[in-house]
Amino acid sequence: MVQRDADCHGVFASIGFVGTNQRTGATVAFSDSPAQTTHAADCYRVYAVGQTTNSANSNVAQVIYPIAAPTTLIGTGILTAAKQANAKLTWKNTAVNANNVEIWRGVGPKKGSFNGQFSLLNTVSSTLQSYLDPTTVGDFPNFYKVRAVNGFSQSAFSNVVTVTVDLPPPPPPATPVNLLVYPQNNLGMKIQWI
Repeated sequence: MVQRDADCHGVFASIGFVGTNQRTGATVAFSDSPAQTTHAADCYRVYAVGQTTNSANSNVAQVIYPIAAPTTLIGTGILTAAKQANAKLTWKNTAVNANNVEIWRGVGPKKGSFNGQFSLLNTVSSTLQSYLDPTTVGDFPNFYKVRAVNGFSQSAFSNVVTVTVDLPPPPPPATPVNLLVYPQNNLGMKIQWI
């Protein structure tokens, strides 16, 4: 008897039976098609069916299905009314067996080349296909990439996008006011202001 546990949660269901009269020690094959690609993984086990009793279960074999990578990552820089840098990211998630999407970011130098070091920025539900990064580093190139994940594996990374948000220059210092000059006998002048 062949049993499958969809997503390997410990609940096995019988999916097929291989004919009788199999020799002990003989290699036996069973085809489970089509593969259950909407699952992150499937676990299989078998046992021999006897006339009065069954054998113990075999070891469990696990199949981890590949996850499709998100595509068409686009990044747009946004300068908020409060003069803060944000990056809006959008992508297309084609994975049918992913639970989440990881968003990775690296910040490069103003000049020169990026060293390629990314850090995990956030993890969002695989049902989302956009993200707003309120922690974008202004005046520097921010590099982003995303990947789909589930409890068993992860996809390849998407394309990398660069978002640079130019911050406005800081305002000039306040203009000095109330300038006063006082003579100091033979010592010169005392000048003061606010």
